Order: sequence, then C-alpha cells, then structure tokens
Amino acid sequence: MRWLTRILLLATALSVLLPLGWICLAAFRPGPDVFLDPLGWPRRWTLNNFVQAFALSGFARYFWNSLWVTAWSTGLTVLFGASLAFALARFRLPASSLTQAALATGLVIPLQLVVLPLFFLLKQLGLLGSHWGLILVYTASGIPYAVLLLRAFFARLPQELYEAALLDGCTPATAFWTLFLPLARPGLSTVALFTALSIYNEYFLAFILLSGHASEKLRTLPLGLANLTIVSQYRADFGQLYAGIVIVMLPSIALYAVAHSHLMKGLSDGAVKG
Repeated sequence: MRWLTRILLLATALSVLLPLGWICLAAFRPGPDVFLDPLGWPRRWTLNNFVQAFALSGFARYFWNSLWVTAWSTGLTVLFGASLAFALARFRLPASSLTQAALATGLVIPLQLVVLPLFFLLKQLGLLGSHWGLILVYTASGIPYAVLLLRAFFARLPQELYEAALLDGCTPATAFWTLFLPLARPGLSTVALFTALSIYNEYFLAFILLSGHASEKLRTLPLGLANLTIVSQYRADFGQLYAGIVIVMLPSIALYAVAHSHLMKGLSDGAVKG
C-alpha cells in the first residue's frame, strides 16, 4: 500500500506543479508564441509581459491595495478572534454555548447569500466603495474560523498557569497579552496565514463592494487581473495575462514558504490537542 500512496502523492504533486510551471514559462513568452505553440518550449524570452502588466493595468497600485487590505483584515481578524477565543476558553460566560453555535453557523453560510444585506449596510454606513468597508467584511467573515481554531489552543493550556498569573498580580487582560498570546503563536500563525491567503485571492466581495462604486485606484489584485482583459481591448494577449497571474501568485507562494512549518504545527495542535 505504501507504493500506491506514493504514486497518488506524486500524481497529485505533478497535477499542481506542471500547470504552475507552464504558467511561469508562458509569462516569459511573447503573446503570439503562447497562442501558436502553447505546449512548446519558449523560443524567445521576454520581460515585456511584466512591464506591460504593470504599466497598462496599474498592477503596482493594485498590489499595494491588496497588501493594505490583507494586512489590516488579517491583523484585525487575529486580534478579535484571539480575544474572543481566550474568553470562551477561560471564562464561564452565560452565552458561551450560543456564541460558539453562532460562530459555527458563520462557517457554513456562504458569503454570497448575505452579500446583498452587506451591500446595503455598507451603503448606509457610508463605507461602500472603500477599503475600510471591505476590511470590515473580511474581518467579520474570518473571525468564526479564527475563534474556533484558537479556542483549542487556549483550552489546552493548564488552568493553573492562568491562576498563577492572577496570583502574581496580572489582570485577565495582562495574562492574555503577556502570557497566553505568545504561547498560542503556532495557532496565531496558522490563522494569519489562512486568513491572509484567502483575502489576498478573494474576488467576489471585492468586485461587488468596490467595482462601480470607487475609482480604479481602489482595486485589488484579483480585480486588476480581470482588468487585463479590458485594457487589452479583449485581445488574446496570453503572455501578459500569464505574467499577471505570476505576479498574483508570487506573494502567496512566498508567504506559504516562510510560514509552512508554523502552519503544520498549528493545524496539528489545534486539531489533535483541542
């Protein structure tokens, strides 16, 4: 059975790496070459696709917008999620069961079902067509997952540790910031990584809450990638399109490469020891 498992793992890895490698090669080829010989090895290498993607489509601005929205949304999600998870794990709250049920419900309800109420709510608040409106929606949608995962980390820490901190003069807030938050670093890294990747690659909400209600200066990278078709006047410039895809993928790959060890530890601790 071991050899069958290895074959399946190898086939899965190739199914991901081969298309990824082909996209990277196509990004360095002139557009006509990609169209005429899509599976062939590049006969000419060029960086013009990346230059055109940045110059014509404003990818530099979209890249900064995505980093801004992702950083704020991830930070707020981790902060509020960790605070609520600590409270649910350490205190006997009257509505703790109801709160956990509401959080679990938030994980199974697709955002597409509530996008219309969100649209009108942000409009009434004056946040429609702004980065802060999008950040609030991303934060609210990420908190349920953050709480349910981080609660397992805080719950497995000994109660005696919390009581000793109180005896030393710490308040619950001080114990949370100085003692429990550092101990939950693997869980925080896992939540931050998954949240950042999902927000960075999110298209639907950004399209609904930004497109048509804000200038193109507010677009994020997924919207900018879609905009490549428009600025090229709907021509099949595949080289420029794949260059845009590579630009979008690189931060995600880099982030995962840096944090993958924390991710594995966070998932195992949160799932097994919770």
